[in-house]
Amino acid sequence: MIQSKTFNRCNAPACYQRGAALMLMMFILGMAALAYIVKSMNAASMRTEQDVKTMVALGEAKGALIAWSVAHKNWPGIMPFPDRLETTSPNYDGKSDCVTNGLNNSHLIGKLPLFGDAPCVSPQDGLGVKAVDSSGERFWYAVSKNLIRTSGSDSTPIINPSIIDTKPWLRVFDANGNLISNRVAVVIIAPGQPLAGQNRSGATPPVGAFLDEIVIGGATYSNRDYDQDNEDFIMGGTTNPTFNDRLVYITIDELTYALEKRASQEAGQKLRDYYLASNVDPANRSYPYAADVNNACVENANFGFLPIQPSMATCTSAQACTLSFPMTQVKFTLDMAENYDAKSGACTYAGNACTCWGVGSCTASSITFSCTVGGSCTSTSSGHFTFTYTSKLSSNTDANGSCLGGNGTVTCTGAGTFVSPVTNCTSTKKWIENLPLWFLANRWQDYIYYTRSPTSSLESGGRTGVSALLVSAGAPIVDAPFSFKGSPQSRPSNNIADYLDSAENTDGDSVFDATNKQKTHIYNDQVFIVAP
Repeated sequence: MIQSKTFNRCNAPACYQRGAALMLMMFILGMAALAYIVKSMNAASMRTEQDVKTMVALGEAKGALIAWSVAHKNWPGIMPFPDRLETTSPNYDGKSDCVTNGLNNSHLIGKLPLFGDAPCVSPQDGLGVKAVDSSGERFWYAVSKNLIRTSGSDSTPIINPSIIDTKPWLRVFDANGNLISNRVAVVIIAPGQPLAGQNRSGATPPVGAFLDEIVIGGATYSNRDYDQDNEDFIMGGTTNPTFNDRLVYITIDELTYALEKRASQEAGQKLRDYYLASNVDPANRSYPYAADVNNACVENANFGFLPIQPSMATCTSAQACTLSFPMTQVKFTLDMAENYDAKSGACTYAGNACTCWGVGSCTASSITFSCTVGGSCTSTSSGHFTFTYTSKLSSNTDANGSCLGGNGTVTCTGAGTFVSPVTNCTSTKKWIENLPLWFLANRWQDYIYYTRSPTSSLESGGRTGVSALLVSAGAPIVDAPFSFKGSPQSRPSNNIADYLDSAENTDGDSVFDATNKQKTHIYNDQVFIVAP
């Protein structure tokens, strides 16, 4: 007998329907997955595109801020105050908020100002950029106290290459907490869109509503606070959901390198002015002789410092003297039982003696001694001071009246005059004139070497026929492996190797490095051709 078998057979139309439904479901799931992937890719691509736009805008703001500072009419190198929350003026109005008294670090962080400020820094020129990130938020800005000027108890800072190594600067870390630079003058921060807990509504949102903080390896890094001179700031990464700040910074090295160009251009123009005025006959025109380390003209010298008009001092009493920078230092000594207890700017004190080498002041309980940009040094007390001028190196000095001395030091106890250093040039015009006050007050003449050739035989990087050129010496190189000198550079000095850094620039011949030679850690000379 044949046994029948039961088979689970599928009706063809039903099978096809179920198979089609399964395929459709798989298709839908596949499309959903693809859509998710595409959406994620689009989101990532959009974030990348936004980051690129933000970083481009940050770069533009950095360039604009350097240009604003370097081109400043009255004090190149100065930086504006931030646009901060204030109780006496509109908040975040685009203007920098000057602090005239009681400056502290909390005043040095805010939004990047779009305009200048008054009365601390003028003119009120804008940066010329929009200064917003890809989300439309204005950039934030923090600046070192070393580059801020106030009109109150703190005066205008002395800004030249020596500022690099003499004061603490801001510090910037990467997204892993590694130090990138501890020589930061300015940071510019894009805050991005608000994160969880950041409420930017209302008229006065605080800094924490914009800038972020992050914990790395147990250490907290924050862009929100500024309570010490070497404050830390951190650059954000691209994947952290709790930190979306983006940051660029300006080092003091970048700023001073650009400032050297400005100062050298000023000096070059004054040398060209001298040349054109030296004789009505073009065939008989010439550049001035070079100067010694005191900027005193030296007869027939073709290589040295800029020849600057000698400092003339007039003391009307023991309390008031008017002079001009260049100078090394001026000291007022109290003849009473009272000591100085506070200082500002380019002044310092020890007991009853206040020494200034530029704009600044010293105060005792009832007495203030101060020097202004124009070189007017005065005291608020009469008849209790000894005025002492000291030049960079020993040099002859003409003095009369109650001003006595020589060899670089003159002391005035009352009315009198003196000129120091005395030039030994016999030519009618011995120095270049009309250098800006900021140039002299910041002592840029100490950082520029000058050489001339009556026969136009100088050469720079293969360019021949040069009749005059300048070399900006930059800050002294004091760390190994050192410059061509092979040891730390020390200034002031009569040794050219303490200023210039290569064999070509220090060998005393007529050949110098090219104007576009790259800066390195052992070479910071900049060569500028004056003519032709």
